[in-house]
Amino acid sequence: MQTATSLDWLPPALLGAALALVAQLVIQRFVVPVVEARKRREDRWERDVLALGELLTTELPTRTEAVRRDLWLMHSVNASLGADHRHIDSVRRDQIVRELREKTEESLTTYRAVADTRVKWLVDRIVSIQPEAERLIKLQARWGGFHVGVIALSLWDYVQEEFDEDKFRGHWVYEQAVTTALTDEITLLARDLRPPRKAHFRKVGRTYASARSALWRKRAKSGP
Repeated sequence: MQTATSLDWLPPALLGAALALVAQLVIQRFVVPVVEARKRREDRWERDVLALGELLTTELPTRTEAVRRDLWLMHSVNASLGADHRHIDSVRRDQIVRELREKTEESLTTYRAVADTRVKWLVDRIVSIQPEAERLIKLQARWGGFHVGVIALSLWDYVQEEFDEDKFRGHWVYEQAVTTALTDEITLLARDLRPPRKAHFRKVGRTYASARSALWRKRAKSGP
């Protein structure tokens, strides 16, 4: 007596239902979680892009202008008190300078919290989805230039006695240029709002297309 080793003994209708059930279980168990995870990752990426764009165009300019204003005011007042108002009580003069210095330090701290912490955090999250993608490599380059400006401002000698106005203005020209470049780059990403595809997907697609073209050429040469 031969033992059944397949499902051939099942009625066709029942066999079809069984296979459909197996396929559904496989999809639910393996395919759906992968698709859902990818969808969550892409949704998070879109939110990060929009959040960075909003940060660069709303809060950051306000923080940057506050630092520029406070630094300029502090240097102007410090120079004025030292050169033209020597008759002012020294205690009062020191108090004014100290208060301006504290206000400037507070502005710098708030600025760095936005520019050197929150912007960097969002850039890292955006890039992490596909670091080798051309668009995101360019975004990292823009961030690098922007970060140089942040460091330069953080190290600015805002208590120096001789204030170099040309260097001060030159720094803000650079700061505006690198901020604009970073903002423009994130604006391009926000217009599309589609995460870059993984490089190996594109490579597989190119390989498939190349192989298919070679096959068609071979068939064309061999004739009907």
